[in-house]
Amino acid sequence: MKFKHHASPEPEINLIPFIDVLLVILIFLMLSTSFSKSALLAIRLPKAQSAQTPQKAPTLSLQISASGDFYVQDQPIAHLDPQAKNPSVSALSAQVAAALQAASSGNDQTMVIISADALAQHQWIILALQAAQSAKFDRIAFATDAPPALSGGGQTEAQPSEKGP
Repeated sequence: MKFKHHASPEPEINLIPFIDVLLVILIFLMLSTSFSKSALLAIRLPKAQSAQTPQKAPTLSLQISASGDFYVQDQPIAHLDPQAKNPSVSALSAQVAAALQAASSGNDQTMVIISADALAQHQWIILALQAAQSAKFDRIAFATDAPPALSGGGQTEAQPSEKGP
């Protein structure tokens, strides 16, 4: 008896169900993933190394010390105690706004330059911004110091300080 050897059919891989499953997984991931806007934005902060720009408009100087002293045009305005539990922020903001208005002599083109100490509390700077806004100043700038030039073009190694008992 002769048996015919049938060649077995070549196995085929059906990719359509595989693609369907991958599309469902992709849609699920797209719908369930939350994106943060900060991750989407590539922000490069500006450097504070520029030279002084020519100023055409008059300026007002608002200084904030590390100890909570506020000065307008080098005249003391108020003191905010950093240790106070509930400082009167609204009263101080109104006081600073009144001092800014008095110093500007009604000139609406005056630029307010806020010079805050590096150790000043963040709330005090926000208070200064609120005071300038309530006094109707729309031109506000922050004063910064240029970083010291590094010798040799590279960073220098910090020397440890020795403190005695």
